[in-house]
Amino acid sequence: MLRIAFAFFIIIFLQFSWKTAISQDVLTLYNGRKIYTKIVEVNAEYIIYKHSTDIKERNKSILLARVFSIESAGKEEVLYKPDQLDPDLFSMDEMRMFIKGEQEAMRFYDSDALKITSVVVGVASGYFGFFYGLIGPPLFTTVVGSFSPRMSKQKITDPELLNSPDFVEGYSKKVRDYKIRKSIVWGGIGYGIGLVGFIVLANNK
Repeated sequence: MLRIAFAFFIIIFLQFSWKTAISQDVLTLYNGRKIYTKIVEVNAEYIIYKHSTDIKERNKSILLARVFSIESAGKEEVLYKPDQLDPDLFSMDEMRMFIKGEQEAMRFYDSDALKITSVVVGVASGYFGFFYGLIGPPLFTTVVGSFSPRMSKQKITDPELLNSPDFVEGYSKKVRDYKIRKSIVWGGIGYGIGLVGFIVLANNK
């Protein structure tokens, strides 16, 4: 019942802002991603949206539970509702800083060294054959994904942000996610190359 009432409130908010909006609506997700779009509908569980005014474009949807805030016509409606009775949950300001950290990491963090090392580990693993070679890349991913970045070495828009532990936590989480994702992709490519080399060498003996 509360979810229905909350969705109704959001619908009322958007009705006053959509019609006069010239710019796009912006959905800010908990993972730091921003979706620039036009909202079509909000219900108790989903936000229905599309990326243009073309009526032929298929509508897309996203769970309300994934959305931190909606910005429409220059007004922001925060969907995140902290539980005052649960001290382990982020307050609204803490969550905003956490998401800011994720966004900074997505904007600035990249590591060619990680990609190269992942390929090398994958190639080396591939030379051990199909069975034993499968151990190397996942093990490497587990190791690199467990380390957070040294924040003093990271590029960010404002060094003062490092004073916020919530910002640092968001940045670090996104970097760990990046390391895991990239090591899987590039390690898999390297493993494929190494496995082909292993097969070729085996057939030439």
